Amino acid sequence: MRLVNAPDDSSLRAPNLWANIAGVPARLALSSDQDSGPVPGITPATAGFSTRTLEGTATMKLRNHRDFWAGIMFLAFGVLFMVWSREYQMGTAAKMGPGYFPTVLGGIMAVLGLIIVIGAFAKSNPETRVAKIGLKEIVLVLVAVASFAALLNYLGMMLSIIIMTFIAASASHEFKFKETAINSIVMCILAYACFVYGLEVQMPTWPPILMAR
Repeated sequence: MRLVNAPDDSSLRAPNLWANIAGVPARLALSSDQDSGPVPGITPATAGFSTRTLEGTATMKLRNHRDFWAGIMFLAFGVLFMVWSREYQMGTAAKMGPGYFPTVLGGIMAVLGLIIVIGAFAKSNPETRVAKIGLKEIVLVLVAVASFAALLNYLGMMLSIIIMTFIAASASHEFKFKETAINSIVMCILAYACFVYGLEVQMPTWPPILMAR
């Protein structure tokens, strides 16, 4: 019996191996020309994200910058009011302490600010940028608040509110005397009903000269 030696497997595999190695550059060049197409074997699921997640992320876009920063301002002032009022006695709704009104007002401002901030991301909200802030307007508003504090003991709450309203309204480019006068009268009525009649805050309502007669 004559034995025939079987061919070595390494000699058979060698041509295929060199052919595969030689074809690598061609495949790399072909893949570089098809960068715009999808990569075989890689799907959004295997990449660790989904198109639904990308769409949900794209919807969280700040559309109204003016409302966003206004809400942040309300939120910050509300939190500050609530923190500072903790140094005073809270009291109850029937017998309010000095810290009750600032705490409630701060809480309302904080909630309102949070609602405005969330609304700034709504799709229905038009895209709005923050307009340029003028130094003159800021100074007039600060002067209005300072004038109320400086004139309160000399002119009383009513006249001080009227002066403060006119100074603050003059900072607007749409200032109108008639509308400002109506706003000042409404603010005087609300301030008297809230602070003097409701909370019974001890402050001069009218100038001391008129009250002494």
